Amino acid sequence: MIKMRLLIIASLSFLSTSLLANEQDHIALREFKGHMLEALNNSDFITLEKLFHSNFTITFSDQSQFSSIENLKKYYNDLVNKTGIEKITFSAESDAKSIFLSPTVAVNRGSSIDQFLKNDGTELELKSRWTATMVKENDKWKLAALHSGINFLDNAYTEKITSFLKILIALSALIGFLLAFFIFRKKTSN
Repeated sequence: MIKMRLLIIASLSFLSTSLLANEQDHIALREFKGHMLEALNNSDFITLEKLFHSNFTITFSDQSQFSSIENLKKYYNDLVNKTGIEKITFSAESDAKSIFLSPTVAVNRGSSIDQFLKNDGTELELKSRWTATMVKENDKWKLAALHSGINFLDNAYTEKITSFLKILIALSALIGFLLAFFIFRKKTSN
């Protein structure tokens, strides 16, 4: 009977310690996400490099893939310089708490509203989904992998194209109607 009680006490002690450690990791991961967003939104590549695992990989919506901070920085600078984007702001939200694959590996997923401000004042907002894998090294969480994607059928670009096509169709119909009217009118006057 005493052995059974000791076993139950030991099991409960292990379980409570495990749950506490897990909750502390959830808190650390939420803080990590905050630091990551701050660094991304400020284009702070020095901080990003500290937050990334040494063997990280990132895949963006345009299928660009990176595993070095230098290439990521070049991609960002090219994006800003070639497209006239002045500022990019990410606002990632997790769908749920991270899933721990082991005490040192966590996976999470969520959504983000990515805002792009162009030099001419034009704003573009894209809704995206993301999945991230974090690895704990030396009691610090690091980003090991990130994959981000947008819905290619429902986003700001397709909305602009759809609006343009609606205007084009309406103008084409109006021009067709006017041409038919003037042709019919000319035939009836002869």
